[in-house]
Amino acid sequence: MADDVWDNEIAAAALVVDKLGAQESVPRDVSGAQNTHDFDVMLRDGRLIALEVTQAIDGNVPAFLEGPTPALPNGVYGHWHVSATPATRRSKLDPHLGSFIQQMVCQGQDEAFLGPYEADPAAAALYDRGLRAVCKLDSKRDLLEVGLASQGSSYGLDDLVQLVEVKAKLPNKVDKLKAAESDERHLFVWVDLLSYVEMTSALLEEALPTEIPQIPESVDRVWLAGNWSGARVISYSRNHGWVEH
Repeated sequence: MADDVWDNEIAAAALVVDKLGAQESVPRDVSGAQNTHDFDVMLRDGRLIALEVTQAIDGNVPAFLEGPTPALPNGVYGHWHVSATPATRRSKLDPHLGSFIQQMVCQGQDEAFLGPYEADPAAAALYDRGLRAVCKLDSKRDLLEVGLASQGSSYGLDDLVQLVEVKAKLPNKVDKLKAAESDERHLFVWVDLLSYVEMTSALLEEALPTEIPQIPESVDRVWLAGNWSGARVISYSRNHGWVEH
């Protein structure tokens, strides 16, 4: 998932094969196929899973996410993610952000969470400008990206339940799975890092949702994973409830 060229459908199929100890996945939604699910996943006991893949991306991300992203400061490498409030403007973060990340590198820090009473003047200045966290992700890319900071205290477990319900009822996904000739029908949802911060937190924590989502009979399992390194892979099914893989 950390490569520059990343295919979300192939990556999802590979994860399902790995987590279930399956034999292989076979693409179904190829050139010329009509209304067909994305993959057949062949289990070692001979059962067949129809797999459909989708993404959860918020199209209403505030305008600050659409502006130019600050560049990595000189001498800093790796994949860095910055969380800021919706009112933040990227132009106000420079040059303070670059100096702060350089300071983190010098001190051997991979993450920093800012609060309202920062003793460090640089951290206090960035907090006043809307910055809430800086984290280095497990990725081989050299990249600095800006996303939304959580505005609440919830880890977003309820949001995960709602997401499962919404995605599992999408007509274009349900119809494909309903038509599949298979033993089980699975929907895989990639949660976008920049769009859903509360769910990002939930996929990094150890807790699982306790609420039971309402999903159609034609969907046996819904998988959730973050499209960044370090996120958990979890799923819900009627037979097994919520599971971390």
